[in-house]
Amino acid sequence: MKIISSLLILLLTLVSCGNGVNEVAHTGVCDGYLQWDNSDYVLPFPAGKSYKVTQSNCAPVSHFGSQQYAYDFEMKTSDSIVASRAGNVIEVVEGNEDGNGCPDDNHVYIQHTDGSVAHYLHLTKNGAVVNVGDSVSQGDPIGLAGNTGCSTDTHLHFVVFKSKSYEESLPITFSNTDSNARGLKTDSTYTAK
Repeated sequence: MKIISSLLILLLTLVSCGNGVNEVAHTGVCDGYLQWDNSDYVLPFPAGKSYKVTQSNCAPVSHFGSQQYAYDFEMKTSDSIVASRAGNVIEVVEGNEDGNGCPDDNHVYIQHTDGSVAHYLHLTKNGAVVNVGDSVSQGDPIGLAGNTGCSTDTHLHFVVFKSKSYEESLPITFSNTDSNARGLKTDSTYTAK
């Protein structure tokens, strides 16, 4: 009974602090970023373009657990998405209609030389411009933004996983934009240089 009371007090404390129940699921530290100005990654959109981050790392809506280090970029349908890092395309899905709902999104997965895998999600129908087995260079066009799967509006969900197990996302910074030493910030706009 004492354990249940302690858990109830903890839950009520979290809720009363405005953190909500989701905070319990992702109380891990949002840290571990590498130096941003020599990062292996660039923003996943073409140079000269600017997009707002609508949800950053460790965010309570959906960026916790294995998605802890994901980014959401607000885009328009068919805006260009580029490879954030060079690698090989290992999965492409592009047959789902925009606005189709969970769980079927269109996406491109790219594996890098260190075994990590970048996920580019919510592409528009027939929006992939690469195929499985393609080798892509950093900055190459790979797809077009959309609103497929578990998405409420058109955006790019970008996350890099440590391996193909997709259980642990990695803290990513970007070398081609303004200072982002602890990652990009929610509600801030970033320009790819």
